[in-house]
Amino acid sequence: MYEGEVNQDSVEYILDHLIENSNGDFYARTGVTAVNFGNNVSIKYEGNVLEYQNSIMNLKGFVESGKYDVSFKYGGFGSYVNEIVITKK
Repeated sequence: MYEGEVNQDSVEYILDHLIENSNGDFYARTGVTAVNFGNNVSIKYEGNVLEYQNSIMNLKGFVESGKYDVSFKYGGFGSYVNEIVITKK
């Protein structure tokens, strides 16, 4: 995953990757914010892995062809990504 302009396939890959990693430890449950698609939702892990995964799957259903901008927000003094912001252009 990288920051910058991506297409629909890359956004779907990012969301699939988050779902896959969510069965790991706490730091693998990265927040996701959607801008200009998917009702502008923010998904955060709140203790229920299934709810987190379902929210991301629901967001994936709103991804359509086009360009997106991906950016990261960091936690722990920049040591890990704690949120991914995906903006539809």
